[in-house]
Amino acid sequence: MKKLLYIMCLTAIIGFASLSTANAGKHNKGGGYQHSAMPTSTIAEVLVMEDDVPVKVSGKLTKQVKGDTYQLEDPTGMIMVEIDEEDWNGNIVTEQDTVIIYGEVDKDKDKTEIDAKSVHKK
Repeated sequence: MKKLLYIMCLTAIIGFASLSTANAGKHNKGGGYQHSAMPTSTIAEVLVMEDDVPVKVSGKLTKQVKGDTYQLEDPTGMIMVEIDEEDWNGNIVTEQDTVIIYGEVDKDKDKTEIDAKSVHKK
């Protein structure tokens, strides 16, 4: 009888542990790794970088151009940034806010943009 009770308790504990582990990621609101030592690049620097280079830029989103494409400006220039809904991390941003964008360079033969991975208010 004690063995049966022990096995039932052990099964219940393992079941609850796996249920909480399975649901742990469902409540994550866009968290993830951020390399704190990544230097901040200017827009002028980004414009001459190679395709797919990871970048961290700071500036102001001055307007929504179309859909998920926004215009980002800093003192050195302007660049288009593609920001998907999940990249906002719950931030509400206006033209007056300075943002930090982590992403990667998206370079085509006639244009250079940033594909955002996350957006943070400064």
